[in-house]
Amino acid sequence: MKYFLSIFFLCAAIAVADEAADIVKCTQPDGTVVYTNKGCDSGKAEVVVSKPITIVEHVDTRSSLEKTLPVISLPLVFAIYLFMSGLCFLVYWIDKRQANNEGWRIPELYLHWLEFLGGWPGALVAQLLFRHKLRKAGYQMIFWSIVVFHEVVWADCFLLNHVLLNFVLLLATQVAQLINQLVRFW
Repeated sequence: MKYFLSIFFLCAAIAVADEAADIVKCTQPDGTVVYTNKGCDSGKAEVVVSKPITIVEHVDTRSSLEKTLPVISLPLVFAIYLFMSGLCFLVYWIDKRQANNEGWRIPELYLHWLEFLGGWPGALVAQLLFRHKLRKAGYQMIFWSIVVFHEVVWADCFLLNHVLLNFVLLLATQVAQLINQLVRFW
């Protein structure tokens, strides 16, 4: 029954929209001309303007953030990931070589920054290939946190339509306003 009523009201809305959409030029038998959207009772009818009417207007549901976000070029993102992965792989190789030769080591913070900037796939391959940094639990915890961060960002981008990003930015805005009010209060 509910579906029948929905279809009935949709058809009624379309019929009303169709009737209201046409402007008709009515020439009466006495020669007078009347323009109306109701149709002609008598005389010759000629459709002057037939404009489509929209029952449901398009509503832009994107947030203001999404309207200002740059369009992501996937080939460019892929190239950045590929370059950073290659660089990270090379840096891991140098660090492993230095570890074997007991030379100067690359700080872990630098390795983590390279991973964070998109080199984590190369870092993962290098860790497995060179058996480097696999036993250090603290290092692995930070590394896998970086990997999860990247996965969440891409899932938010492609699957959630920036819901998490909007939430984080809204939260950051609220915190900034709170801090601003506290600073003014002091």
